[in-house]
Amino acid sequence: MKTFFRILIYTLFAAAIVACDKKEVAPESEPDVFPPEEPVEGEFEYVFKIASEETKTIFGDNHIAWEDGDLIASYAKTSKNKYTEVEVDGSNVTMTIRSTVALSAGDMVYAYAPFNAVNNEADANAVTLEIPRNQVSGSAAAMPLVTIPFELTSAVESYTDTEVGTLQFLNLGFIVKLNIYKSSGYSAGEKIENVTFQAGAACAGSFTYDLTAVDADNMPVISGYTETDVVVSGDGSSPITVGADKDHGGVVYMVVAPGTYGGTFVIRTSAGDYTYVSGTNRTFSRASLKPLNIDNSTSSLPGLHPATLRAILSAQTSI
Repeated sequence: MKTFFRILIYTLFAAAIVACDKKEVAPESEPDVFPPEEPVEGEFEYVFKIASEETKTIFGDNHIAWEDGDLIASYAKTSKNKYTEVEVDGSNVTMTIRSTVALSAGDMVYAYAPFNAVNNEADANAVTLEIPRNQVSGSAAAMPLVTIPFELTSAVESYTDTEVGTLQFLNLGFIVKLNIYKSSGYSAGEKIENVTFQAGAACAGSFTYDLTAVDADNMPVISGYTETDVVVSGDGSSPITVGADKDHGGVVYMVVAPGTYGGTFVIRTSAGDYTYVSGTNRTFSRASLKPLNIDNSTSSLPGLHPATLRAILSAQTSI
């Protein structure tokens, strides 16, 4: 017997960022085969409809966007870390998860993204999430997302396709948008190989999170991560190059944990390393974006220029 639920999903605090690549999530060990080749007796299917342009998982203009094949993990009653594969068909975006039990009024649903097989035995109040040290620019695999806990208000009959509520995703990280150019001495084709942020304090890594405690007005602070730097590179398919001016800069996106940092940015290009030191500690809030315009012509190879970052750090933008 199968039960179908249809749940609208929206993401709060969408990011104003640009898509660069498709997120690939390949679990090392999967809890079961998805999609199943044949229906499994005793399992229940829940269909989630994603109807909002703001519910996304790749970086896109003014939002974080879902892509076909993205994986979301869910917890419902006794089912742990069940994953669903997002299906995108034009404006119709859906995902189907399976549970070993039927849900009824009062049952809670929790979810996070991207799916991580390390949580197969974890309870909803102690899942492992991560802001990875090594990232690909534009891939939202670096941004952990969690939902506000959802309580079913009524049971759903078997073999129905019924909308039962809204899941709201929240971003847990902070995004740095680096716009890299060279106003003097520009040389076409100078490739950006990677950008390293040396925070001088823990700014990334894995951490334990309580999905049952998520509250948009009082979000649990993430803690326990230990990485003190983040390294971001391109996806290899389309090289990011240094621009000739601010309006045509090469854009690199980086996700870090919310916190207060000064730190150093090292931009490695095909011509050498450019180093910038921020002389001021700044507080970066959850679900926010900070644009940085970096003119490589103000740096030697290498060079330290505290005044550069002090001048270019602009106002924090909510996402």
